[in-house]
Amino acid sequence: MHAVTDDQRQEATENANLCFFGRRVPNGLPQRHADGLTQRPWARLWMGALVAAILTLQGCASSGPAVRGDNLRGMVLSDAEGRAFMLGDGRGQVRLIHFFATWCFTCLIETPVLEQLSREFAPCGLSIIGVGMDLEGAAVLAPFVQMHGLDFPVLVPNASLREGKSAFGPIRQLPTTFLFDRDGALVERWEGPAEPARLRALVQKVLGDCPADK
Repeated sequence: MHAVTDDQRQEATENANLCFFGRRVPNGLPQRHADGLTQRPWARLWMGALVAAILTLQGCASSGPAVRGDNLRGMVLSDAEGRAFMLGDGRGQVRLIHFFATWCFTCLIETPVLEQLSREFAPCGLSIIGVGMDLEGAAVLAPFVQMHGLDFPVLVPNASLREGKSAFGPIRQLPTTFLFDRDGALVERWEGPAEPARLRALVQKVLGDCPADK
């Protein structure tokens, strides 16, 4: 095995700070993905030592921009398979829109949480939508969806969304998650991973009287 250089240590530290500790990044997100940093042996060992700490982290709720579900009408993105998806077609549903990247370690940890919520509460009116911020777009998102067996759509952002000029405003941290109620009002925005128990409780509260086994 080759010795780890100072540049490699710095790169791993910067990437881990971004995902683990919520370091903000500019609108032009760095090009990292699953077959890059997280597949390098020295980085996997370094990250593995922090898994316990990651599981205790939670994102900070933030008011963010005054975005409403109604403001998303007319926003059309393609999913990982190239099909057009109307982001604003969710009136009457509780929508959870999740911005992530395949190279973000805490995003990967949050993925099965969202998948479980989707399977459990979709019959009650919960619509989960992923937006993958990887610069490679569908080339990495399509395999990601297939590998994880996701049953909710994963969309590819357009230029306006990447540049922070959409109704969501700048997405400076990953993961970032928006929860909208059935009327399109923003209930909460998380910057960083949402604490699973709180996320689940809030989803159930917004859905209202809806048994999980409906």
